[in-house]
Amino acid sequence: MTDTTTDTAERLQHQLTDWRTRIDELLVQLDLGSLDLRDAVTEQLTNATNAGLAALAGLGDARDDLSAGVAAQRATVGDILRDLQNAFVRARESVERT
Repeated sequence: MTDTTTDTAERLQHQLTDWRTRIDELLVQLDLGSLDLRDAVTEQLTNATNAGLAALAGLGDARDDLSAGVAAQRATVGDILRDLQNAFVRARESVERT
């Protein structure tokens, strides 16, 4: 009977060792999975950050272009207003002469 008990104890010990090995392997796989997930999330965050920085740089360029365009349009509108004022003055002078 002690042989049977010893055999059973040894089998149980062997099964427990096998289970512990499997659990350790699963823990390693979980750690590797966590690293892969962390790397994937980090890559996505880096890509999003770079896209945001590129968008901000583009907005700065667009603002500069818009400012230059507005300044040019302001000058053109100023020229048109001066031309209209001169035309009005000439027309009034012409009417006054006649």
